[in-house]
Amino acid sequence: VVHYGAEAHGETVRVAVEEVVRAALAGRWVVGAGREVVVPVVYGGEAGPDLGVVAERAGLTGAEVVAAHGGGRYRVHAVGFAPGFPYLAGLAERLHTPRRATPRVRVAAGSVAIGGGQTGIYPVAAPGGWQVIGRTRLRLFDPERRPPALLQVGDGVRFEAAAEAVVEDERNEVRKEGEREAGEGDVVVERSGVLTTVQDGGRWGWQDQGVTVGGAMDGRALAVANILVGNAAGAAGIEWTLQGPRLLFRREAEIALAGAVVEGIENGRVRVMRAGEVLDLGGRVLRGCRGYVAVRGGIDVAEVLGGRGVDLRGGFGGGVGRAWREGDGLRMTNDQCPMTNVEGWGTRLGSVEDGEVVLRVMRGPEVGELGEARWVEFLAGKFLVSARSDRMGVRLEGDVVTGVKEGARVSAPVATGAVQVPADGRPIVLLGDRQTIGGYAQIAYVIAADWGRLAQVTPGQAVGFCEVSAGEAEVARWAAERELAWLKLGVAAARKGGTLR
Repeated sequence: VVHYGAEAHGETVRVAVEEVVRAALAGRWVVGAGREVVVPVVYGGEAGPDLGVVAERAGLTGAEVVAAHGGGRYRVHAVGFAPGFPYLAGLAERLHTPRRATPRVRVAAGSVAIGGGQTGIYPVAAPGGWQVIGRTRLRLFDPERRPPALLQVGDGVRFEAAAEAVVEDERNEVRKEGEREAGEGDVVVERSGVLTTVQDGGRWGWQDQGVTVGGAMDGRALAVANILVGNAAGAAGIEWTLQGPRLLFRREAEIALAGAVVEGIENGRVRVMRAGEVLDLGGRVLRGCRGYVAVRGGIDVAEVLGGRGVDLRGGFGGGVGRAWREGDGLRMTNDQCPMTNVEGWGTRLGSVEDGEVVLRVMRGPEVGELGEARWVEFLAGKFLVSARSDRMGVRLEGDVVTGVKEGARVSAPVATGAVQVPADGRPIVLLGDRQTIGGYAQIAYVIAADWGRLAQVTPGQAVGFCEVSAGEAEVARWAAERELAWLKLGVAAARKGGTLR
């Protein structure tokens, strides 16, 4: 039931929603009809390494699987997981195959796959747990197209077997902004560090096209750095991971650092970089995983789908559509006007923790599968951060979470902070670059106030969980926002001649 706005308007919406729900429960609801798109596919071999798995489970030959899959008529019921990924209904029941117990770290772009009772196509290279049976050359996602996803909800899809040579000649690759050089700029990358990118407050409003919010993994740290130099909290800045870059400033700039702590470099302080001066963040990292550099006025890169940060899976945004390389350059906005009288001011907000990080969680929709006893075991569990973690999620090793139901599961929306449990029982805690739709059980959610802490854990670091109520999560969120608001007021006062403490 939905209520909002005027009473009459609320009643109209309530009736409309109720009709859709009743029709869906009765099996009468059909997604609106759209186009029919023919998708050429090379099945099996290198293009479809799991064709044999599907065939064995179904008791069929590989050729029979191809005939059954290609003979189906499918409809797009949702777009998500990755930019442009279509969830297709209509898969023959005998082809239903459970997802892999352990997701692959990388599934090739264009891969046609089966996950439970659904089939779909990976538009971009991404981690995934579906069974890959083939590959197509079609470009399913283009950020310059409107809408950017080729397949939309309601479209019909038909698969057609294709010759290998066609796919090899026209391999599905999303156009990468990063294929062109960034060129000269106000800031030049002398050493790139690890996964150094432009990030901002996120890309909102495109999740229906499979485009995740993304942005800075530790949004609080970026906000602290931006506020110190007088920017909006979500302005575009520089993010690096585990090892920072060496940056040459070609002209004067006011900057601030936050997040991961580098030996010999003080965070939370405003400093002025003179023309020709170098900022070297490549030293030993004492604490934390991700560091941030904010420049007064922000980084001058074009907005793509409403955001300036790079989407690494989609290959767009951030000026170059990828992580930085040696020799790349970025422009700063013209609104520099360094205020040297604030140089050296600082704050301790945004500091990074040592030792075990205990994350506050609320129960997720599939927690009932565990039962109360196993939920308590999960909260008491001992986990370590895996080196296989990335911007999509923190993978945990150590104790195994048991009790999650195996078998086919309908994919559902996921959110930042979701604790997913694949069949192997090793939790994955989703970060800002997480998929928009996922098929693993979600047993818990890390509260928003702890997302930055989650983003700062490093490989081998211990992680634990404790349960909080919705009210406690809301109080924590407001407390974090209040601290940033006070920092903003303090910086404004300091720039007018006061003192920042």
